[in-house]
Amino acid sequence: MKCRCVPLSITPLFIAKAAGFVINIKAEQPSWVGGRSNGKYSVRVSSVKPVYSQRQKREAALTGTARVQYDMRMKRNALITTIVRLAFSAWIVFEFLNWIEVLHFSLDFTWSGLIVTSGSVWLAVEVISNRVRKATGEPFPWFVFLGAFLSVSVDAMGDVAHWYSKYMWYDQMAHAFGGGMTALLAFYLFWHLRQAGKLGIGKKLTGFIAVIMTMALGTCYEMEEYIEDKIRGVVGKRLGDGIDTADDMMWNMIGAIVVVLILMFAVRRIEQWRIVKASGENPEQVR
Repeated sequence: MKCRCVPLSITPLFIAKAAGFVINIKAEQPSWVGGRSNGKYSVRVSSVKPVYSQRQKREAALTGTARVQYDMRMKRNALITTIVRLAFSAWIVFEFLNWIEVLHFSLDFTWSGLIVTSGSVWLAVEVISNRVRKATGEPFPWFVFLGAFLSVSVDAMGDVAHWYSKYMWYDQMAHAFGGGMTALLAFYLFWHLRQAGKLGIGKKLTGFIAVIMTMALGTCYEMEEYIEDKIRGVVGKRLGDGIDTADDMMWNMIGAIVVVLILMFAVRRIEQWRIVKASGENPEQVR
């Protein structure tokens, strides 16, 4: 069998493709002369065009004041996100120093549990943000990072300040808040991919998936408490009894449902505002 080698003349096309260009190549079949094939393929380049991300297309369409406002928004988002990352780092360092007994703050539960929770939440947000940036060209907004940080902070402050043991309602509030912030992250993730044309799901399905993801992650949290108790050889130190676990799951779901309903209403208003703005009418007329 003969080997068909790539002609040297089209090698620059592969270099261009590696540099980020879309190249459409049409290969024509061998010509037949007198009932026999000449055994040669001809290659014709139909088009060569650069690949632009969603963000690059949007930036290219902006001019004047709109471009300045967009750049300022991106810089503000990057600044606030960096501040939240530093705050995450500070919490984890504080928890780690107490875990190795350099610091000696007391708490209701365990330092290892706080470290696992803070580290897992931060890692999950960073991984998801990185994937979304690659898929859409847009970074996660600062309020998603802030919501994740506040969720971790509410849990840690309740432990360090002994609010879990002082106030019976604090545990329920913390789970409702954590469930709501998890739903915020999940909802924005799918809605952002939907806006970028990567997913074809509606608002209701997006909200339903956000609630399901919140319940799944809440289950993982309860499992982490159970595993920690098993490793430490104690009973009910972190996990609590069956009633407490069911109560935690219920408040996770309540928090998620409330936040999803608010987000669905907000998304509907934003979409209405965009339609009115595109029609040339006054967006303030949206009610």
